[in-house]
Amino acid sequence: MWSDNESPVDLLRFRYIAEAVRDLVHQKDLLPVTIGVFGDWGSGKSTVMRMVKAELNRPDFLVLEFNGWLFEDYEDAKSALLGSILDEIGARTKDQAGPVRDLLARLKGFVRRIDVGKGLGLLARAGLPLALGLPQLSLLALSGELQKAIQEGLESLKQDPQKAFETLGGLIKPEDASEVRNTIRCFRNDFGQLLAEAGITQLVVLIDDLDRCLPSTIIETLEAIKLFLFVPNSAFVIGADEDLIRYAVRQVYRDLDADGREVGRDYLEKLIQIPVAIPPLSRAENHAYINLLFAQKRLAPEDFGKVLESVQAFVANDLQTLSFDLARAREIFADAPHKVTQELVGDLALSGQIAKVALPGLEGSPRRTKRFLNSLLLRSALAKARGLELKMDVLAKLMSLEYIRPVYFKQLATLQASQEGRAKELAAAEAEVRGTDAAQQDSGATGEGKAIPSGRGQPRSRVETPQTDADLARPDTESEWLVDSWMRVWLAADPPLTGEDLRPYFFIAHDRIGALETLPNPLSPKALAVFQNLISEKDLLSRRGLEAAKKLSEGDLAAVVQAFSEKIRQASGKEAQHLVRVWVKLAEARPVLIHQALALLASVPHETVALSIPVSVSYLAKQFPEHRSIIEQQLRIWAESKKNNLANSAREQLARLQKVN
Repeated sequence: MWSDNESPVDLLRFRYIAEAVRDLVHQKDLLPVTIGVFGDWGSGKSTVMRMVKAELNRPDFLVLEFNGWLFEDYEDAKSALLGSILDEIGARTKDQAGPVRDLLARLKGFVRRIDVGKGLGLLARAGLPLALGLPQLSLLALSGELQKAIQEGLESLKQDPQKAFETLGGLIKPEDASEVRNTIRCFRNDFGQLLAEAGITQLVVLIDDLDRCLPSTIIETLEAIKLFLFVPNSAFVIGADEDLIRYAVRQVYRDLDADGREVGRDYLEKLIQIPVAIPPLSRAENHAYINLLFAQKRLAPEDFGKVLESVQAFVANDLQTLSFDLARAREIFADAPHKVTQELVGDLALSGQIAKVALPGLEGSPRRTKRFLNSLLLRSALAKARGLELKMDVLAKLMSLEYIRPVYFKQLATLQASQEGRAKELAAAEAEVRGTDAAQQDSGATGEGKAIPSGRGQPRSRVETPQTDADLARPDTESEWLVDSWMRVWLAADPPLTGEDLRPYFFIAHDRIGALETLPNPLSPKALAVFQNLISEKDLLSRRGLEAAKKLSEGDLAAVVQAFSEKIRQASGKEAQHLVRVWVKLAEARPVLIHQALALLASVPHETVALSIPVSVSYLAKQFPEHRSIIEQQLRIWAESKKNNLANSAREQLARLQKVN
């Protein structure tokens, strides 16, 4: 298993990014400067920030790390950042007297002014209820000095209420514009002088995990940074997801955003002077990363150090060449071949199989990669504890389906459960894609109803057998798999699953995560923002969610689909009808979801299907004729519904589609 935190070693070969940031900070003519290290959730930003700190390790530099997420629930983010900087300078200059102490005292007074001003503002709004003996304002989240000030004010209310309110009212009296400007100017002047007196040639503040915070906290932190934009010899390096920061700006400044302005983009461009992008890992880089994770687990630290040296020195003109694989491992340990153990050889072989089927869904994300591998090893360990024998390559292939196409995973789970672990639909689909009659090799797929391979990716003829209600309630599973390009790659990838008894693999998933529940596919902050907009009852937000969904990566899209489908299953009444409408629009926005969308629609109660849904689904058939067969099949199901209005609507749409022919 591997930690989900940032790595202390550079497995991603991102040192060149950290060195680029270091060089920017060292350029005196750029200071003061704000640098944005931008990347998607789980892309390795925190690892890069850690490397940047190491690159800036100089005695005349003050490098401070600030994590806004840690302070989110305790105090004002603005005063927390300013206070952290001053506390660090104070600790560094604790033996100095004179000007340093005076400057620190003045600057800390400025921070207290922000803190107390905000807190007393809250007190003023709550003053009347407090005076009337109603529940008091909680003081737990306020700073010590602010707690003391408010507590004294509360006690004085009992003795001399008029005087207490006059005193507190004076403290929270707003400053006019000229006072604010003078205060900020004095702060910047004093801070610049403090750095000079303390012997600090450069202040560098590394702000990480900002995109995990609430929008209000993000904006407060960014507003605090603005105080330093004209302070000499200062640099702020912000690690965040650029889209999430823009989203936070839009949430806080909704009025401006509603006017059609690109307020999120404009705000960032004014604050972040130099953006540095962290690219997603290429498939070759992601494959090599998985290899390195396994090597880290199998090799002694000193031996793994040799591997890292080789990887850092690796240069290749062909971007598809792996920086580390079995051949390179044997080259590194040519003088000690026993160090390339059979366990490591097996792990690297498994890595190759994972790369074929899982990498598209992992989208070059180091965090998703580690979580997938951790889940894989955990499932394997749980199986052993239950006395089940699982093949790691089969488990990895099934889990990639579970992660990237959760709806198809559930379909396969249902099919294999009713066929003693061997689904004839899977055997026929593999035969079609692989070009062999694998279905005949499946001892568990004999008898009536077996699929007969025909044209590639087209619905095939069958020997008709009596259909159950479950058969009528779902589309032609095999056909919908074959028109999905990713699914065809999955079906063609080794190992083939035809003939494998899949029951133990689904049992271990069922045993730990509920009946046929899918592998937890956590929503990244970006995916969470899209999901929240999609399920909103406000049309503006749901439309915004649909637009953002068009740009989601494969992995984020799979996570949103999983969360959305579960939300629909749990909903009822008008909420369910609204979600179903958005679900169909999502399929229109991302056509790759059409078959998954129809599979879910086949399972929802007809009461939650509004009369407009058959019209929308029929429109999909006109837009995407390659999906027409599966769409007509769903319309036929609704045409037989006991909900007369729905049945009539579906029949009308079927008739219109037939006229088009």
